[in-house]
Amino acid sequence: MWFALVFNRPSEHPRISPKELKYISEETHSYLNTKKKVHPPWLKMLASPAVWAIVIATSTFTWVYSWVLCYLPMYMQDVLRYNISQNAMLSSLPFVGKFATGLICGYLADRLLRTSLSVSRNRKIFQMIGKY
Repeated sequence: MWFALVFNRPSEHPRISPKELKYISEETHSYLNTKKKVHPPWLKMLASPAVWAIVIATSTFTWVYSWVLCYLPMYMQDVLRYNISQNAMLSSLPFVGKFATGLICGYLADRLLRTSLSVSRNRKIFQMIGKY
């Protein structure tokens, strides 16, 4: 799908409208012509409790999730005594579930953005849903 839908430049895209191409060209040109450099507030970000909460929550979630996915097949074989074909099918379920919920939540997030819900609130809601 990547090779069929993605192009190097907007001018190379066969399905872009002239209006959209003009808008992209003007915005890119005005962005490239601005001389003002913006520096991220690194010290403020590193001192922010919210940033550290996100870093710790994401790190611990990722560690536990990867640990469960790595050891789930061994647990199912050694403790639950599933044979290899049952184990393979059942061990794939977390990946299938993650894929399905990713599609559903992506669709719901886009639908909620079309309402009066702010981008910030939308992200917070789906981060909370995804982590717990």
